[in-house]
Amino acid sequence: MDFIILKTVGDEMIAKYISRCSCVVIYGFSAIFAVLAIVSLFYFPHLKGNWLGYIPPALGLLILFINGLLSRKCPVVGKVVRDILMSRWFIPALLVAATFVQLTFLLLIRPIPISDGLVCYNETVAFLQGHGLPWKRYYPPFQLYWSSLFLRCFGSSYFVYQVSNIPFYIGTVFIVRKIVRVFTAEELSRIAMAVVAFYPSFMIYLAVSPYYYYPYTFFITCTVLFIVRGFECTDRSRSWVIWFAVAGGTAAMGALAKPVFLIAPVYMGALVIIAISKRRIFVRLAIGSLVFLFTFAIFILPWMLSLHDHFGHVVPVCTSGGFVLYSANNAESNGLFSDVPDRIKHINKTDYFESSKECSKKAVEWIVNNPWTFGRLAMNKFIYTWGNETTDIELINVRGENVQLLDDVLSLVVQIAWSVLLIYWAYVCVLFCRNSGAEIQVLHLIICMLILSNALVYLVYEGSCHHHLPFIPLMVVDICFFKNEMLKRAQ
Repeated sequence: MDFIILKTVGDEMIAKYISRCSCVVIYGFSAIFAVLAIVSLFYFPHLKGNWLGYIPPALGLLILFINGLLSRKCPVVGKVVRDILMSRWFIPALLVAATFVQLTFLLLIRPIPISDGLVCYNETVAFLQGHGLPWKRYYPPFQLYWSSLFLRCFGSSYFVYQVSNIPFYIGTVFIVRKIVRVFTAEELSRIAMAVVAFYPSFMIYLAVSPYYYYPYTFFITCTVLFIVRGFECTDRSRSWVIWFAVAGGTAAMGALAKPVFLIAPVYMGALVIIAISKRRIFVRLAIGSLVFLFTFAIFILPWMLSLHDHFGHVVPVCTSGGFVLYSANNAESNGLFSDVPDRIKHINKTDYFESSKECSKKAVEWIVNNPWTFGRLAMNKFIYTWGNETTDIELINVRGENVQLLDDVLSLVVQIAWSVLLIYWAYVCVLFCRNSGAEIQVLHLIICMLILSNALVYLVYEGSCHHHLPFIPLMVVDICFFKNEMLKRAQ
């Protein structure tokens, strides 16, 4: 049965215009954003007053140049790499090697959690000891429940708490391969696996004792895969309903790991608008969006009801939103963390909830009354979020002691890797924008919407490099997708 959505030729032309304009706007803004991110990458050393900071971006450019030369001038090297990639033992060897490096690094330095990581660890231990959930409900719940399973099975220690993230690390590497494999050959999917598995920040971030990073990264990557699968199903297959339903579930789990992903249903709405000129796809997406929203609500509502019972008010995922907003937007803030909200004393959960609301109100009032200062803070947040990948390295310690040499070496390595990835991805975004009149690339659109929306969020909230880390696997996917498109055009 054919679904009739557009009644007249005029309606169809309007629909195509809306679809094309929406697509071009996203392509255009993603290209502008990518260029601004490159600018922030090269401006960051000046902001920090450290001219040695220009070394990583310069080395990143050099690595990209050498890679281009080798791929063109040395086909023998390419053949050797292909033989290794296509070996039957490549995938298990890759995962074993990457996990071994992570475990060895943790065992050598035995880092002690600091800041949020330490608080979350203590809350998990208290939960296991029968003290229940923390009454403040400041942090999203997923990490606490997940880590408590590991600590219950293997004992309460910092090492076990950190290792509990490895399943999500391995899972993300697998999902990256699955996404790339939808559109490209096996060879490119294995390259993507290797890049993500050994991406420096993705490996060593375990030592920071993160409280959301790995599960959140896994769930948003899964959501992208399942949405793409829903798109790719044939008209005769009804499995696209299942894919969109599962995508809604993983998106909700992502929101329970990090509340910013509560905006996930908006992405589906945007895709519906973009697909308005394609009759069958439009209907599929419209129904798929409702299915997505339904399963999203099913997964998220039980926790929201629990919070309502606890506070007597509606709280989406956790209570930190107001405090974090005020921390990033006040007269003493530099756009990053400030301790202004921490100076407020709380007596009980009612007082705490009201304090969070009051902090939100104060932050909004400050933004409205100080637009120019807020604009400068937003620029600072953008630079610290997208111009570097070293901010959280200072949280990595050796048995509780900061070692400057380790900090310097890790900072150099992660900043070089970020420079290579960001410059390459910016190049991809600009070329996609230049060819925006061609066929709409759904995967690139979804990735761009994810990154752009989060970039906007962290112009308002606290800026930090760890906000871009969850999108690194998707940036690698986008680059591989672009490489595949170029290969198809060359043929």
